[in-house]
Amino acid sequence: MSADLVRALVDAFNEQHLDAFEALLDPDIEVHGRKGLHKGSAAVLDWATMSGKGDLVQRIEIDELRELGDDVVAFARRQWLWREDREVADESPDFILFRFRDGVLISWQPFADRESALAAAGPV
Repeated sequence: MSADLVRALVDAFNEQHLDAFEALLDPDIEVHGRKGLHKGSAAVLDWATMSGKGDLVQRIEIDELRELGDDVVAFARRQWLWREDREVADESPDFILFRFRDGVLISWQPFADRESALAAAGPV
């Protein structure tokens, strides 16, 4: 079930369990990050690795998942937590299209709104 894979990916990302995160990625994975496209598992692992510097850490909180064939659209919140006490400093809505093939993630793409993410997933 693709929704279970999304939960596992997001948990591994949030907890920085990068071996578990990488195990769910296709070698040719594409992540459309806010700072551009990251292609291949090495580039995506670099993107997913949180810096040990600064006062804030990032986290994704899933509110709802919609399975559309091998695609899953996540309605989520991107949170920034204070590193010291893990209190939420800021958050914003996040709409992410996850694409899977053969049980591994081939694409992670954020969208500005719910409708755009659902439209990009296409028909079931």
